[in-house]
Amino acid sequence: MASELSQFGRWSEFQRSLDSGFSHLGALGRFSLAIISILAAQSILWGPDVPLILKLGLIAVAGLTLVHPAESFLIVAGIAPLGRILSIYFWPEMFPARIGEAFVLAFLAAWQFRNLHVGKQSPLVLTDLRTPVWLFGITVGVSVAVHLSILQIWKDYPWPFIKQFFGMLTTQYLTLSIPDLRPWIDDGLSGYGFIIAGALILEGIALFLAIIALSREQPKFPRHLAIVIVGGAVVASALSLINFSTAAVSTGNISEALPELLNQRWSVILNKVNSSGSYFILLLPIAIGLAVTESARRVVWIGACILIGVGLWLSGGRAVMLTGLVLLIITELWFAPIRTRFRIAPWAQAIALLLCLGIAAIFVYRLQTSAGYAMTSSVRFRLLFAETSAQMVSSRPWFGLGIGQYLLASTSFSSPELLNLLHRDEIAPRENPHNNFLLIISELGVIGLGMFLWLLVKSQRATWSLIRHRRGPPLLIGAFIGVLACLVTCIAGHPLIYEAIAFTFWMTLGLVVSLQKQETESGGIAIADGNGQSKSSLLTTLAITLLIVSLPVRAQQEQERIDFSRITYGFHDWETQLSNIHEVEGDYRLRWTSERATLHFRPAVRAVRIPVRALIVRPDWSFRITTKIDGSIVDRLILDNNDWNFIVVQVPNASRLKYTRLDLEVEPVWIPKMEVPESEDERKLGVQVGEVEVFEARGHGWMLR
Repeated sequence: MASELSQFGRWSEFQRSLDSGFSHLGALGRFSLAIISILAAQSILWGPDVPLILKLGLIAVAGLTLVHPAESFLIVAGIAPLGRILSIYFWPEMFPARIGEAFVLAFLAAWQFRNLHVGKQSPLVLTDLRTPVWLFGITVGVSVAVHLSILQIWKDYPWPFIKQFFGMLTTQYLTLSIPDLRPWIDDGLSGYGFIIAGALILEGIALFLAIIALSREQPKFPRHLAIVIVGGAVVASALSLINFSTAAVSTGNISEALPELLNQRWSVILNKVNSSGSYFILLLPIAIGLAVTESARRVVWIGACILIGVGLWLSGGRAVMLTGLVLLIITELWFAPIRTRFRIAPWAQAIALLLCLGIAAIFVYRLQTSAGYAMTSSVRFRLLFAETSAQMVSSRPWFGLGIGQYLLASTSFSSPELLNLLHRDEIAPRENPHNNFLLIISELGVIGLGMFLWLLVKSQRATWSLIRHRRGPPLLIGAFIGVLACLVTCIAGHPLIYEAIAFTFWMTLGLVVSLQKQETESGGIAIADGNGQSKSSLLTTLAITLLIVSLPVRAQQEQERIDFSRITYGFHDWETQLSNIHEVEGDYRLRWTSERATLHFRPAVRAVRIPVRALIVRPDWSFRITTKIDGSIVDRLILDNNDWNFIVVQVPNASRLKYTRLDLEVEPVWIPKMEVPESEDERKLGVQVGEVEVFEARGHGWMLR
């Protein structure tokens, strides 16, 4: 007996240590997220075309969050999905600035700072959701960290890259446009897209947790949130309808133009009409739930349902249309047994039934107009992308390609048929798989998809238990059906990569959890929570440790896949000058070094020839170039005139690794603005380097690198 008590005491002490560790880890995480959020949020303030009213609005949201977070969140919930609409109708000069994300970050930064004092009883993480939330969030965060380390290898030496990254984060994050997915294209912002993709998921998770916390503090908050997000859908639908009507009127002959216009797709919330349909299908059931429960304003909410249905129909996505049709049938069947609980008049029930039948008929018509070759081609397109995704998963099954890497890798894994299909239909040569689940498993692996599904199931399970026992209120049922419908559309699309839908999805998911918590607590219903808090804490600790420990291993594996022959550091952009090299006639390409420059070569390279030239501005100048191969000095050269010289070095046999690194260290460096009259060039310059030639073991003489 004493032995058992001793073991129990040790286990309790271990559990307290775990809880304390989670408390400190949570505080550290909140502090880090607060710093990153505030740096990213304020980046939009530095944009040249950002109006003063928007800057003041962001500052006001952050300030309001510190004192009244619930009210601030409702403002953000109304604005965040409509960011693209704001940029199109009010501030077109800001496009493609992410206005919605700016408000989300302003709220999250202030929210995290406000909660820094919260101890281990933090409302930010509910016990039953802690494990999947932490694991999915850290899975995404580690993936971002892995590819951030790889991006540094592509871009520059570590310290210059760190300065570039924080410069981007603090002054360009919310206004930047990624010029290219390939990080090796330039030394600028090419390749930074994965950071935005990872941040979108992490911001969504943070919104999800904030809703749960605010709902515990203010019981009416979920209802207010539902009203706000449905209101956003009404605005988006109304603007789509206005655009459609304007186009019809502008033709001058509405009766003739109408059939053609009806066969087109219309959306203002996104330029991807299929994904915008997922937005409306997510919020339509919530509007129906409000129409059932809000007896005083039932006519208003029925009107909102109709308008959102019109927006859904105008978007014209086939998968969304089919989901909407099934949704209407399920909703009518589900609400039929409980309508008498809310004393709905028979005439109102008849109108609701006729409305459902009418909308169903319209959806069927829309599906018929989209049938035929286009649908067959669309199905084939998605099947080919499923094959592409399967190859990606088989190449890296556990952790995937990395967050935001699908587009870049798609050309390497796609079949010739898919590439031809993309080219024939004039689609971009790189595309996402049109399936959010395939996208997640391809980028985050089996582990990432497992964590995402675990989070979904964990957050929805208790609600499903209530619904099965006919205990759920209509608003909860509507939010649950909306999430489910949106996830169904994710099988044939990727709506969650767009901020307008992603933010709304995570907010709706938080709404489901909050309403479910209120229902179970008010009804005294106890729902079992798996294996209990202690085992969950232990599992979370072990899993987080493994994920973090995997970071350097995964970074090394990704590094081994890099083609280092494309990588150079310490060079300025290419220039063209009239050649004075006796072997070259006409224009000659060259670039300046800084104080240090680095080149990488394939293992087959046996010798390297580098043309170098100094610009002697002062008579007493001379430049010394120290050449190193894999850190060992192999040559020193003094340049004291303006003539071209050649550095020719042999690559030693000991350097037969996956690549050979060659460094040029130049002394001194100079700034043209300080030495040349009327020059505005503030670059630090070393010497000029021409096009490098290499001699390979199986080659045919010297070749340009």
